[in-house]
Amino acid sequence: MLMPIMITAVAHLARLQNAIRMLNLRISTVKKYLERVNSGEIKEIDYNLLRQIQNLVKMLPTMSTTEFREESLTEFNDSLLQTFLASVTKGSHDIIDHYNTAYDRQARIGMRFGGIH
Repeated sequence: MLMPIMITAVAHLARLQNAIRMLNLRISTVKKYLERVNSGEIKEIDYNLLRQIQNLVKMLPTMSTTEFREESLTEFNDSLLQTFLASVTKGSHDIIDHYNTAYDRQARIGMRFGGIH
């Protein structure tokens, strides 16, 4: 059985995956347009659209900077830590459930054979 926090995390990751798919689709569309402009397939060039694309690209972080690598590594480590903590939490709940089951079973057996109440 999934815990509420796990259900929330799964839903968040699903929304994130859908957003990434949509972004990838839009980037592919822009890339195809630029390739068609570059090859001469599109004769009437929309310079306003090209300026908008240029402004959008300028807003993107440069992938080769130290700052980007550090930020990316920090986010990756944070996600690994969340996964680890979720595993530890689930494992501790499983251990507690097994302990409670065993303790309850021992208490019932002790009561049947005249053990201490």
